[in-house]
Amino acid sequence: MLKLGRKQKIRLKHSMLAVCGGALLTIVLFYAQEVGLTFIGFSQLVLASSFFWLINLSILLVLISGYNQRFKDPSLSLLQMYWASSATILGFLVSHELDTLFYLLLLVITVFGIFRVVVFKFQLLCFYIVLALLAAIVFRHRHFLGENLVNDLILWSAFSVCAAILMSICGSIMRLRLRLREKNQELEQALEIKSRFLANMSHEIRTPMNGVIGMLELSLMSELDSKTKNQLEVAKSSASSLLRIINDILDFSKIEAGKLQIETEEFDLQAMINSVIGEFASKFAEKGVSCELHMVDTVPRLLKTDRIRLKQILNNLLGNAIKFTHAGRVKVCVDAEPVDCPNFSPDSDQPERISSALQQKENAVKLQITVSDTGIGIDEAYLQHLFDSFTQVDGTSTRNYGGTGLGLAITKDLCELLGGGISASSIVGEGSIFTFWITAECADHSAVTESAPQSKTANCCEGKHILVVGDNPAHSEVILQTMEALGADVDVAANGAEAVGTLVIASERHIHYDAVIMDCQMPIMDGFEASKKIRASKELGKLSELPIIALTASAMAGDKEQCMSAGMNDFLTKPLDRELLKRTLQKWLS
Repeated sequence: MLKLGRKQKIRLKHSMLAVCGGALLTIVLFYAQEVGLTFIGFSQLVLASSFFWLINLSILLVLISGYNQRFKDPSLSLLQMYWASSATILGFLVSHELDTLFYLLLLVITVFGIFRVVVFKFQLLCFYIVLALLAAIVFRHRHFLGENLVNDLILWSAFSVCAAILMSICGSIMRLRLRLREKNQELEQALEIKSRFLANMSHEIRTPMNGVIGMLELSLMSELDSKTKNQLEVAKSSASSLLRIINDILDFSKIEAGKLQIETEEFDLQAMINSVIGEFASKFAEKGVSCELHMVDTVPRLLKTDRIRLKQILNNLLGNAIKFTHAGRVKVCVDAEPVDCPNFSPDSDQPERISSALQQKENAVKLQITVSDTGIGIDEAYLQHLFDSFTQVDGTSTRNYGGTGLGLAITKDLCELLGGGISASSIVGEGSIFTFWITAECADHSAVTESAPQSKTANCCEGKHILVVGDNPAHSEVILQTMEALGADVDVAANGAEAVGTLVIASERHIHYDAVIMDCQMPIMDGFEASKKIRASKELGKLSELPIIALTASAMAGDKEQCMSAGMNDFLTKPLDRELLKRTLQKWLS
């Protein structure tokens, strides 16, 4: 079945209106001639109708061809209204006893003009209609009637007054529309400033956070007494909590601005869920709460969807479950069923973006995950507002549980972006049940491979020569010590220009590098320009093909695409995720 775009549908609608209007006017005129309500004969009416349809078809051809897209929309709308008013006045000229109908049609055309053209063009249209109607009245009485001119002039005067009133109304509406347009522009500028502010704040906060968390992790890897280790673990936990709040605010802002992008990748579902549960193992053990995972046999092991966002949803729900559960258990149940994407609708009142996400999936499955707990539960009065932004069950100053009130709102938006939704039920004192579903692509089961042993991943950098580029000393020191712990030989460059110079010297002296870890925002020469120069340089020889991995504090929508277009191979964000860095290096160094 042929699908029409929005512009094509508008053209078709305008064309059908023109056809219907022309056909109706033709029928009225021929009927008027048949019953003797016109001044001209049948042959003259056929000639006038032929001329009218020639103009009508010309307008239709302009509409259907889309040639009018070269001009502003009001230009064609003004042309249509001139044509409609001229055709109506032509009907008025050749008929009698249908004057009221034609006056009414002219008023309708004039009213339509209020919403389609600017004030000056609308005034020209009104003057044209008033003067053309006066000319038609004088011509008709001079050639056909010869009397009752006074009555027609009274009607024309009344019409002119109505036109003048409409012109005044039009001026007010146009001024209001102009103010609204100015306010919209101010709002767009404010949103743009907000986006730039968030991008800058994200970069400025994430860079020192990378140094704090990175150094804490490196310190915890060394030999420490129990008291010092406990203090560092508390500091790392607090830093991680601060980072989660920063990420929540950033994600909420990106979702609100419609700039959060979904990326599809293939991954092992069970391994991913186990890793999420493993991150909360210490908290489960501390509270004495058990965690159970139940996966139905029909759940495919390999899926294609946004692994990071799915992991974020599970993190939010499991984090809430362990936060509000002091005894008993937390249970995660995973189920899946194949779906027919075009007809599948998890919830009829879901946003339209869900259906578009579904239609892009092949071999789609509905993945449903339930997280239940035996915690304090939620009062029914709060359930309907549970997924609203900045909403917390306990909003008093003496509340026992922290949080920004953004976690579940972000979770709901992420579920919808992944082609699904989320629901919740709870009984106070007995626990809560959160069920979410998304749509994903089922990968080939034959492609399942066991995860590589940790020892191979840990030694992936053994004997490799890495160039780290960054202007922040704390960031460079974290990367340096992390890479040395992985067995790599590391050199450091303070900016992009220094990095290019180091690689040129290395090429001349036949020194080999295996990869470059590149910051993006640096003085003198940033990472984007440096990457472009490395890729385009003929002096570097084979070094121009080095894997370049961006490690940046910029985490807004479009940052990854900007890195890729500059010639980088991969993209990581600060603070540094050691495991993700190891997996990324293993991918490119192997």
